[in-house]
Amino acid sequence: MSMTNYDGVEVKLVRIDTGVEVSMGDAVVCSRGVEDTVRGIYPPHKPSSSGKVNMYYPSVYGLKFVEV
Repeated sequence: MSMTNYDGVEVKLVRIDTGVEVSMGDAVVCSRGVEDTVRGIYPPHKPSSSGKVNMYYPSVYGLKFVEV
């Protein structure tokens, strides 16, 4: 899945612990142990942003955006 951040740099969403890429429709578990599905991915829109996943910070699901 091709996405770009605020600077036009291509980024991907990955699991923090394994580095495996995550896409729309993938199963995730939040920090409270609740199972969920990735329904929305919003890359960082400014340097201080971490982006959003399902309108939450990616770290809630153990995820982060990395530059490709």
